[in-house]
Amino acid sequence: MEINRQEALETLQRWKQVGATVGLIFAAQGGTAGSAMLAEISELSSRIVFKTESSMLTFALYPAHFELRPLTVLRFPQRAGLSRIHGLHIWLDSGHWLFVCDARGWGNKWLESATLALEQGGVGGPTEPRRGCLPVPRQAAA
Repeated sequence: MEINRQEALETLQRWKQVGATVGLIFAAQGGTAGSAMLAEISELSSRIVFKTESSMLTFALYPAHFELRPLTVLRFPQRAGLSRIHGLHIWLDSGHWLFVCDARGWGNKWLESATLALEQGGVGGPTEPRRGCLPVPRQAAA
C-alpha cells in the first residue's frame, strides 16, 4: 500500500524516538548490489541516517516513494521456511531501494535471513542482475 511522505516519516520517527533496532536491506538500482544490516536511525529530516557501532549510512529521502507492505524472506535456518516481515519500502529517486523494519524480536535471525536472501541472488550480483525475493525498483520495473 503506497503511503504519503508524512506517514512514512511518522513511522520512521516512531522507530527513532524509541531507539528501535531496525533491519535494513539496501538494493542498488537494477539489483547490482545489495546489503543487509541492523542499525538505529540517528537522524531523520530530508535524509535518513542509519548508525551502527562501526558505520553510518545516509540516504536522501526527497524525492522518494513509500510503501508499507511485507517482504518475504527465507528464515534461518532454511528448514524454518519463509516468513513475511512487515516494513517500509523506500524507492529512492536514484533508483535504489531500501526496506526498513522494526527488528525487535528478530534481531540476528532477521539479519541472517536477509543476508541469506541476498546471497541466494535475491537482488543479484555485479555481473548478473537477477530478480527474485526482493522487489525491483520502480524505475527498473517499467
